[in-house]
Amino acid sequence: MRISDYRLISRTAFFVLANLGFIGMTGLIYPFFYCYACPFADAACPIGILEHAILGDYLLFVYLIGFIGVIGIVFGRFFCGWACPVGFLQDIFGFLMGNKKIKGLKLKPETEHRLRCIKYFLKPETEHKLRYLKYIVLIGTVVAVYITGTLAFTLICPIGGLTATIPTLIIYQGIYGFGRFFWMKMLGVVLFFILTIISYRGWCKYFCPFGALISLFNKISIIHLKIDNTCTECGLCRKVCPMDIDLINDRRSPECIKCFKCVDACPHKSVHVSH
Repeated sequence: MRISDYRLISRTAFFVLANLGFIGMTGLIYPFFYCYACPFADAACPIGILEHAILGDYLLFVYLIGFIGVIGIVFGRFFCGWACPVGFLQDIFGFLMGNKKIKGLKLKPETEHRLRCIKYFLKPETEHKLRYLKYIVLIGTVVAVYITGTLAFTLICPIGGLTATIPTLIIYQGIYGFGRFFWMKMLGVVLFFILTIISYRGWCKYFCPFGALISLFNKISIIHLKIDNTCTECGLCRKVCPMDIDLINDRRSPECIKCFKCVDACPHKSVHVSH
């Protein structure tokens, strides 16, 4: 089996586990991260924990440092490529849109073309700079929580709206109503899908604060990519990379989600997973 096959099994398992709440088998509400949007969740979103820690729950901060530290030092941004249900959801949506598997999801050709053309107005260096937006979101979250004394990001998080608010309203009809930030979340959901059309894994590249947090460990993680001297610099590794990384010149990029598509794709077996 190829690495991509194992990765598909892993992501599918986490996706199914996260969605068991739909049939009443678990208290985990997708994506099994606790926030205002999923009141029955048993686990916790690292960004939600960070927000609580800023508000004074320092024990949670110790948990966050331990969790992020261990996962980050060993694997780097591995979670994003192998377990994150949101990333998998973007992959599924992108696949359906690109391959026209479901006509109902397909926009009018001219509309989709206009959306996709947006990214081509950006120079490569400009697009690269846009990836720093997620760090601004992370820092902005810390500042906003400190100033407002609320879970500022959680209140408007589009991922919470997409993966928790909507399922909760469907499952528990009549129990929960629309909160004051509901429509802001729904606007975020719409923008999330537009972003997915414009840029593959756009949320991961430009806005995900957890991705920003865990990416800091990619430079020192034990698990990393290595290229041996059989490399011909054909560029195929970059072509298959969902994060559009120039692996030849940046082997420990903070953008790498450790999907290892490059390992499978290399015709000369020059790319290896090292530890």
